[in-house]
Amino acid sequence: MALWLIVIVLVALATVISHAQRPNFSGTQGQINQTQRTPDNAVPDTASVEWYHIDQIRDLHSFSDTILDEIHIYNPLEKGKLFYQHLGNLGSAARPLFYELPQLHAKLDFGFYDFAPYLKRRQNIKLYQTNKAFSKLAVVPGSNQQNFMLSALFSRPFKNNVQLTIDYSRIIQEGLYSNQSTRLTNLAFVIAKKYKSRDMIISYVSNANNAAHNGGITSDTLFNQEFSNFRTRIPVALGGAQTRHANEEYAVNNYFKLSRFEGISFRHELAYERGSFKFFDESLNNEELIYYGNYATEDRGIRSFLAYKKLETSLMGDLIWKGFNVSAGINYSYYSINQEATNYSVNDLSATGAISLQINDKMSIYSDAYIGLGSNIAEYKLDSRANIDLSEGMQFAASATLERYRPALIQQQAYINQIEIWNNSFSKPLRNTLQATIKLLDLGIAAEISQIAITNPIYYDERAIATQYNGTILISQLYANSHHHLRSLHMKHQVGLQNLSDNIFNLPRLLSEHELYWQDFIFKKRMWARFGIRVKTVESYIAADFSPVIGVFHQNLGDREDFLYQADAYISFKVDKARAFIIAENISQTINNQVFYLTTDYPTVDFKLRLGFYWDLYD
Repeated sequence: MALWLIVIVLVALATVISHAQRPNFSGTQGQINQTQRTPDNAVPDTASVEWYHIDQIRDLHSFSDTILDEIHIYNPLEKGKLFYQHLGNLGSAARPLFYELPQLHAKLDFGFYDFAPYLKRRQNIKLYQTNKAFSKLAVVPGSNQQNFMLSALFSRPFKNNVQLTIDYSRIIQEGLYSNQSTRLTNLAFVIAKKYKSRDMIISYVSNANNAAHNGGITSDTLFNQEFSNFRTRIPVALGGAQTRHANEEYAVNNYFKLSRFEGISFRHELAYERGSFKFFDESLNNEELIYYGNYATEDRGIRSFLAYKKLETSLMGDLIWKGFNVSAGINYSYYSINQEATNYSVNDLSATGAISLQINDKMSIYSDAYIGLGSNIAEYKLDSRANIDLSEGMQFAASATLERYRPALIQQQAYINQIEIWNNSFSKPLRNTLQATIKLLDLGIAAEISQIAITNPIYYDERAIATQYNGTILISQLYANSHHHLRSLHMKHQVGLQNLSDNIFNLPRLLSEHELYWQDFIFKKRMWARFGIRVKTVESYIAADFSPVIGVFHQNLGDREDFLYQADAYISFKVDKARAFIIAENISQTINNQVFYLTTDYPTVDFKLRLGFYWDLYD
């Protein structure tokens, strides 16, 4: 049925370009071939809009209007490389289905990753540099005020070389099933000031992520019965479980340039952060006690709590000379940690360094290193990369990463109701990664192959208990994407293949995304429009389970989930500075009447219509 559905849609959409002549291939995924007609650039000629990251203030990127590219993909978990495993609701806990280790800006890892894809950090937000006011607004409403998604960006220059940037996003989603609501609020506020020989950036970032947990459905036999379309009638495991993860960070960065020594610069950062990870469920009944297993230390309820304060300072120096760039720095971080039953502190001292060399206009190499010297002693990471332009339409890159890292804090020691449930002395895992990437720009194809070796990795077993694997796990990965178009008809593909020598993480071997769309002017060239369908697939495999107490996806030894396929049909369009989309999510369910799962006992979204509106405003 899935194959026939895809074939029917492809044939139907292909008829709109039956007049086409020879094929024309685009470049990398997400780009439109330059020979295709596009509307005027959304950035006015008099406007200058550039952005950068706080770690690389010299690396400026020009803002460009992406026209209609992927505005219909509003869910943060579906942007980028493939898609995530989640709990069936927008804003719910998630993790990548295509293996990757969390990239941590703080070397001390608390171990709470469930809201990581939604977080704003000073290191990942875009800071803007404009010559006039610039705003971006996106609104994705739902069925009522308890279901919507909003993001707003505002950046404006002021006198005396001052630039203000505010980045705000919010997700509120009630969910289809009982006790499944999410409420995520993320804010960044940045002021940048340029002096004659110094730049200063003052930043404030806040994340407040709240979620209710139902523990998944307890029966899948009611979906086709009367009134089953009211999903709140389907029983769930938990009725009062709640999670709140919150943090605030304040930072001042100063960048100094030595006027007498061109190419030499320094950066100093002073940052303060506080946050907490909280889970609670009051007054447990017998079924809930069974559900929580080892975490149910007493029947009066469950409470897991960890709070921290962090003070960080770092100093870095940078030298640029004739295509050669070398930097070195030192970082000190002090943590005060409160787990209610115990309070303690951690002192991290780290040395960092990086070297980059532009050998010629076709080849460059880059290497950076981190080594722990304090409580993080014997922790290190070495990352080296080389980029080579083999020809005008062919690019090659290779990288190697060697790292040794501490177990996450919550994996070492955890408390429920101030009662210790484990106290481990895990050794530091080792991870070595080799990766090669090739891009055939003229053919619109890119491929990436990786070999990862993890020695003594830590995972959560079927009881959701932190466990260290005795030995080495090999992970082989192949990722490929492509984008081709025949006049106005476009096809995009993403495919991920992976194999684990021991699949302790319950990851699929095969997952993919496919998109077919027609894109061109309509209504006498007044509107730029796209009509398309997007299909996601995951092989039949044993999916991971989820424990809300400490927010982890853990090992499942149960039954295999069915082969998952979900088709979304959409229309998106642009008129002047406004863009919008209408998407029919999981439209394939109207044909197959099936309910699929990415996480055990957590059904994916049902068929529904959703709208979205976007505006880019200048001055």
